[in-house]
Formats: sequence, C-alpha cells, structure tokens
Amino acid sequence: MAMKDPKPVTSSHFVVFPTKKIAGLSDVTEDHAKLLGHMMKVVAQVAKEQGLTDGYRTVVNNGKHGVQTEPYLLIHVIGGQQLKWPPGVNPETEEKKEPEKTNEVAELTDLLDSLLIQPKAEEEKIDHKA
Repeated sequence: MAMKDPKPVTSSHFVVFPTKKIAGLSDVTEDHAKLLGHMMKVVAQVAKEQGLTDGYRTVVNNGKHGVQTEPYLLIHVIGGQQLKWPPGVNPETEEKKEPEKTNEVAELTDLLDSLLIQPKAEEEKIDHKA
C-alpha cells in the first residue's frame, strides 16, 4: 500500500508499507524477501505516477537511533526537489534529538493499524500483496 505522508518533508513525500504488520526492518526474515521486492516495485510505480522523473530518495527508519517513530516497516519516498547529501545528523558537530512524538505520529500509527490485515495465530507466512 502507499499513501501520502501526513507530515511531508519535501514537496512529494509518500510511504509504502505492507498490508500485514512488520514492526521494522530488524524484524524482516528470509520469508519477507518477495514482499520487500514487491514493495520496491510499488515505490517505483507510485514515484512514476507522482512525476518524480528527476529522482527521489527512499528511506527506511529503523529503531531508536534510526528515528523510527511508529512501529511499522515503512519505505519513505521523498522527492520533488533537489535533495542534499549527506542526510541526518553528524553527532560530532550537531546536537542529537529524540524523535518528537506528535499527534501526527499517533494518527499515522492509528491509520496504519486500521489498514493492516491482522494475522491469525496459526498464520506464519506473509501474504505477499503489499
């Protein structure tokens, strides 16, 4: 699935996520390989539909130090303008900040919860439809 990010950081910012919950990149297993490939195809398709012909950046935040603010594997796609490199904070020259817990984050978490297919206890395999 894909949707516009409710708190965009560029003029074009959307997220791609699976229909079954994966808490983060650290929770991915070999069984998720096909799903992750499909998610990347969705990234390319939606980026093309959004007119991101000059390029875009994909970002997966994972864990506290990766500034993951919601417990879902999300591929952020940001573009629509010239991006700078390197992204992020240089810990030797800039102050680190904890991710801000905002109403937007809580709303995104609630929205993701409502969109996801809840697995049954006996299900072990991931449905590969993102």
